Amino acid sequence: MKFDVRVHVWLKPSVFDPQGHAVEGALHTLGYQGVARVRVGKYMELTVEAADRASAEAKVREMCERVLCNPVIETFDFSLSPAAAKDAAGPGPDTYGPDADPVSLAGAAVLEPAGSIRNAGPAGVAKAGESR
Repeated sequence: MKFDVRVHVWLKPSVFDPQGHAVEGALHTLGYQGVARVRVGKYMELTVEAADRASAEAKVREMCERVLCNPVIETFDFSLSPAAAKDAAGPGPDTYGPDADPVSLAGAAVLEPAGSIRNAGPAGVAKAGESR
């Protein structure tokens, strides 16, 4: 069976989060008062094949403990759901490419075929060789 997995990784409460601190400061600077204790983490999606749900959970837990999370300073949580038949083959060709929805890519760095990096910001995604 295939399972869609969503993994969340974040710093333990006892570990200072400099990125979260910077985001909190920026939010206050922009006038968003009442925001506190901002923590920044990682989110990952993957598909796992296993004999059953219990085996998939054990496999994902092991991957988190060994690779996806640094257990000294981070903690994790994950959820599993049966993979949808249409998604079982993975993301489609336009999920991350130049024709992807620019809103879902806001702020992401996108690698061009030549290896140069450009920012795919909210103003839209420039085609290869174009500048914004």
